[in-house]
Amino acid sequence: YTLFTSGTTNSLSAADGAVVSLGPGLVFGDPLFVTSMSEVMAKVESPYGSGYTYFKTGNDNRDYLANLSLHLRGGRGYYDEKTGALSTEFMSRDVVSPAVDAGEANSSYADERDCPQGWHGRRVNMGYYGNTAWATMTAFPGGAVYLR
Repeated sequence: YTLFTSGTTNSLSAADGAVVSLGPGLVFGDPLFVTSMSEVMAKVESPYGSGYTYFKTGNDNRDYLANLSLHLRGGRGYYDEKTGALSTEFMSRDVVSPAVDAGEANSSYADERDCPQGWHGRRVNMGYYGNTAWATMTAFPGGAVYLR
């Protein structure tokens, strides 16, 4: 269960003789982190021909990296792990990260919140905050029909 920013051939590679199996756990698209992709990429080094990418870790980037928010956008918001407050700044029913409720179907989502402010979506979120109390909540919990 992995999210790639694009489905182009430069997203995946394999050593000679290796097999890459593209299964149902691959998701393509912008992860829609609270910290935008353009902001994150401005702090990344990818030396030409090196074959790897890393964050610049100089003194001028340490504070930035410490405050990077990898919470997912969309749904009913999320609870901030530093303040405990509900953050709804990036809450949306229309602009939702493809990683929300997209994790492995058999993984536990028991630690994701199910409360009046939002729901766990009955499937774990992909990413750092998946199956935590700080996970982005889904906008659609399902429905209930009351018969009288």
